[in-house]
Amino acid sequence: MKKHKTLFYVLLGALIMGLAVTSCNDEFSEEDLLQLQQDLADERNEERMQQALDALDQAGEFYSFTISLNNDDNFVEGASVTLHGQTGGDVTQTTDANGTTTFPSVRSGGNIITISAAGFAEAVLNVDFPNLQEGVNYEVTSNGTYVPLQASTSAIVPIFATDASSGAVATIRGTVTIETDVTNTGSEVPQDIEIVGTVNIGETNEQSTNGMSISRYAFDNSNGSGFGVAMVDNTTGEYSMMVPASSDGLNIQLEIPTIEASQRIAVGWVDGVQLDRPEYQDVMTSYGQGIPYSDVPVIRGAVAVFDDPPTPGTGFMLSNFQRVPAPLFNFDLNRIDDNLTGYEDEGPAIVQFTSLGEGYTSSPTVTITDPTGSNARAEAYVEFAIGGVTVNTPGTGYAGGELIDMTFIIERLFDDGTTADVSLVPISVTANADGNIDQTEVTAAVDNAIAGLSTGFSTANPIHVTIFSGVAPTVSGFAADEMAGIRVEFGPGSGTAPTGTPILSLGRVMGMGVTSSGMDYTSPSFTFSEGGATTQAAMDVLAYATQWSFDLDNSNASGYSALPQEIYFDYLPASVNQDLETTAGPTDDISIYFDGALSTSQDFIANAILEPNGNGGLQYIDLIRTYRTAFFAIVAPEIHVIDRASVRAQAQVTVDDQNSSVIDIIVQNEGQGYTSEFNMAI
Repeated sequence: MKKHKTLFYVLLGALIMGLAVTSCNDEFSEEDLLQLQQDLADERNEERMQQALDALDQAGEFYSFTISLNNDDNFVEGASVTLHGQTGGDVTQTTDANGTTTFPSVRSGGNIITISAAGFAEAVLNVDFPNLQEGVNYEVTSNGTYVPLQASTSAIVPIFATDASSGAVATIRGTVTIETDVTNTGSEVPQDIEIVGTVNIGETNEQSTNGMSISRYAFDNSNGSGFGVAMVDNTTGEYSMMVPASSDGLNIQLEIPTIEASQRIAVGWVDGVQLDRPEYQDVMTSYGQGIPYSDVPVIRGAVAVFDDPPTPGTGFMLSNFQRVPAPLFNFDLNRIDDNLTGYEDEGPAIVQFTSLGEGYTSSPTVTITDPTGSNARAEAYVEFAIGGVTVNTPGTGYAGGELIDMTFIIERLFDDGTTADVSLVPISVTANADGNIDQTEVTAAVDNAIAGLSTGFSTANPIHVTIFSGVAPTVSGFAADEMAGIRVEFGPGSGTAPTGTPILSLGRVMGMGVTSSGMDYTSPSFTFSEGGATTQAAMDVLAYATQWSFDLDNSNASGYSALPQEIYFDYLPASVNQDLETTAGPTDDISIYFDGALSTSQDFIANAILEPNGNGGLQYIDLIRTYRTAFFAIVAPEIHVIDRASVRAQAQVTVDDQNSSVIDIIVQNEGQGYTSEFNMAI
């Protein structure tokens, strides 16, 4: 029994490190240091472990290999078998009477073995041994010792006689050609090529089951016998090769080496660009088994050559964008969110109330300021809570327990300055036993209305009156137009009516509407004043979108004999669904202003609004009309001018092979940038 060698690896016991601690690693703890030491120790262990395995493998401790040579069921004695590339160099041994020899130490992976014997063809074998696996090729003991588990492998390999008289020899003849010039009708002969015969010995040998395999069995010509190999004649391409044969037939595969050679081809395109004329080029090409081929396209001997289109224009632009003044948009904000965080999207405007104000007793005045606009008018909508009445003079002369109405009246204010009274919900007030109605009786009536959930009252809120435009005033609902004030009246009844003043709370702005649009607005702002407020409401206009006018800018334009391919805008619309930064588009729509009216949306290119001006730039076809964007944007839009590419037309020409006449022309590319008729030559 072979005595196994043993190798040890030592665990890294300690790691001494110097750490430069700075303010950047103040959180590096002792546990982190210990973990780092352990990680480095594990890495060092893995490195030493691999070194130990490599050393054992180089010593051949994991595999042995026994080879038996057989010729026609007869073992071949005295054959020389060489195992190449081992640690100590090549190892050569001689087969015994049973045609067998054993190599006690073989590395894993691929190995080369050569065989030679008098009267037999020399052979080269590629013998592969599996990669190492723990539990299969070795074990690791608890103290870190590797113990190899050597696998014995064996194979019975055929060896073939070269004596033709034995009848076990055949001759293969053939011709080798190569296409190094596809522009001619013949083929070429490769130079200095050796063909090698190989045998699939899986059909003729027996191998062990320990994973070893013989991937290649080829004949060798190192002794110059010529058996199993052949040189190709450099002139004719012919070859003749003696190979082994058998009565049952033997499959011989021929290996042709990879050839790097220049191939002559005709080309019509280079790097995606069509040539004016086809031309011949020499291209380095690889030939060989397993190399995929590429189709060589047919290059026609006649081509259509078109005139180049004119150089396309460049440099045209739109500039000097200006807001287009317009009447103020008639937006109507009916209810503002109490938390004051939401945006309100009203047509071209995005607004936000920053304060609803406080203490209003009548509708405030809304002032509209704009750098260009005038004559617009807006009104604010206010909300009140009526929590009671302060009695100024008591009522007298009533019968004890007599009921009279206490009615709240809104003084409605119209645009012309006139007012009209609008009565709200009446509340019953009961005279006391003395026939008087004083603060006690009025307060009790309001408290009873709240406690009894009378119309307009609730236990959580006093009566609410909201003044909005366009509808009649109602309790807890809406009141028309603006309000000059609110008062309370008593009666009818048998006595002298008391007088009083409503106790109001909230008194805040809850909306705003434009009642007259005015003219020429581009950037409006709104302020609130008066109305008896202790704190005025405030509203910011976050964005205001308008249409935009522009100029045709030919300052950098040149060469325009045709219109650009496309002109379009990216723009920022006014929408609370946008983040005030996200653009919309692209759009190519503009509007034409003529005779006091705007047209429907037009397109610069599709609707032929522009034309070359004869000086390399562009101009409007109709110089009377003015133009603006069809869309509304809160800032000047971004313009994109896409100039046309200059692309020459292409066509395929079909020629009659018999009389060399053109029989067909098929247009493949109509080209781009042509502005007039142009020529084609064959």
